[in-house]
Amino acid sequence: MRSTATMCVFGIVLLSAVTIMPRHLSADEAQDALEQGKAALAKGDADVAIGRCSEAVRLSPEYADGYQNRGDAYYQKGEYDKAIADFTEAIRLNPNDAGGYFNRANLLFYKKRAYDKAIGDLTEVIRLNPKDAQAYYNRGLAYRRHGDIQKAGEDLARAKELGFKVGRAP
Repeated sequence: MRSTATMCVFGIVLLSAVTIMPRHLSADEAQDALEQGKAALAKGDADVAIGRCSEAVRLSPEYADGYQNRGDAYYQKGEYDKAIADFTEAIRLNPNDAGGYFNRANLLFYKKRAYDKAIGDLTEVIRLNPKDAQAYYNRGLAYRRHGDIQKAGEDLARAKELGFKVGRAP
């Protein structure tokens, strides 16, 4: 009787371990896939980066960094609508990370010429990081394109106060 009870307890512990392990392994595998995607993107191989980041997202659908980095790869590849969708999902999953807002704003400004939307995203970046000189500079440019010269001047002056120099961030 004692050995049957011991075997039952062992079976429950083993079954629990098998049930828990895939989640841990999936998170590790997702992180590995993401790192491979980042490395591919750094080498300029957007297709490989998209594939590896897609694997990270498949393994861990709530992994905002997977969407963020895949969005970067889509941006690099010129697939702007897909990049916007991934940046938007990264923002939904991690609304306190300024990176998704910043990247989406740059795409909206430079590639889509959607200045109002870029201003909104850059305003959120500034709310999250009030000392982000690049965000003030970019928002100033967006205000200028939008025709609001006063707000453009204010933001460009603030960027300069924070140490921004045209051509490089502080």
